[in-house]
Order: sequence, then C-alpha cells, then structure tokens
Amino acid sequence: MIEEIPSFCFCAKTIEKARENYKKQLRLTLTVMLESDEHIKEPGEEDDEPDWESLCP
Repeated sequence: MIEEIPSFCFCAKTIEKARENYKKQLRLTLTVMLESDEHIKEPGEEDDEPDWESLCP
C-alpha cells in the first residue's frame, strides 16, 4: 500500500502528466543542488547498505 503520494502526482489526471511533472520536479531539484554545490550521487556511487535491522525495529 502506498502511504505517501509523491508531489509530482498531485493534479496529474494522466500518467503522461505525472511523468511530465516528475521530470520538471527532478530538473528543479538538480538545478538547486548544482547551484548550492551539493554533491549529486552517480549510479553505483551509493553508500554501503544501511543496517536495516537497526533502522527497522
């Protein structure tokens, strides 16, 4: 069950509109990250797997 609806789905009446909104949101997020000199992780650059047992009681 989905407990949280991603913000790009709000007001999207079709899957195409949801995808368009997702692309806009992603573009804006990346722009803000680049402008604030945040590091953007590349695929395969993720940190080690978290210890799920300590995160999930």
